Amino acid sequence: YASPEVVRVGDRDRWLRLFTPGARIEDPVGAAVYGTQQRREAFWDTFIAPQRRVEFRPQREFVGAGRVVRQVIIDTTTTVEDEPLSVPAIIEYRLQDGRIDALRAFWSPWGATVWFASKKLAGLGALAKHNVRIGRKLGLGSLVAFGQALRPSVSRDRATAWVEGLVGASKGPSDRWLDETTFEIHRVGATNHESGRSRLDAAVESLGASVRVEQLVCAGSEVAAVVVGDAAAAVLLLGTADPKRPDRLCWIDETPAP
Repeated sequence: YASPEVVRVGDRDRWLRLFTPGARIEDPVGAAVYGTQQRREAFWDTFIAPQRRVEFRPQREFVGAGRVVRQVIIDTTTTVEDEPLSVPAIIEYRLQDGRIDALRAFWSPWGATVWFASKKLAGLGALAKHNVRIGRKLGLGSLVAFGQALRPSVSRDRATAWVEGLVGASKGPSDRWLDETTFEIHRVGATNHESGRSRLDAAVESLGASVRVEQLVCAGSEVAAVVVGDAAAAVLLLGTADPKRPDRLCWIDETPAP
């Protein structure tokens, strides 16, 4: 999961070697999936290579069994101007034998689009070139999927209600959806993930008091959120086949700083 540093130095070949042969890239989640070597090469050539510089500013890191999630700010210096486009993101890396088997980036393509549009002709021109590049290198389907990612199927208000209900679950009556959800709980120091409502309640309790949602991203039919209390922090990844309620939850404690 050395991907951010390899991207920063622009080493395409080394970046490609970080992935397993069948690795999948979802960047952003809710758009197209890139699941072959050829598609990953095209992803680099389409989204990374045209930028003047891409840097990742780490905010928090969450390490579980077989996965790492990072809360970052991605600073991209484009061809539009010297001031970078700064995008808050939550990036999940699923690992296999020391290599990346899945990279899933939760960020808002709508915010990036608004930034480009605010740069008037230069920004709109860059957006047009970007769309042509997606269509040419990745295909029309990927271009359509990227457009669909602009409007997630889960609303921010609904996602906020889910997360706020979840982190308050041990302090009052539970939301009904929690009783029908598959849990995957990764606690600091554990070598394997756990499941079960009691484990979830213990994880929520470990946050302490004054819990707040620090960041929340809706991406397609999924939600990523960072929650912070006065004792600890955690990242929540929620998936759903029904936009009315989530049916999968992955919770990972923040890894303490060395």
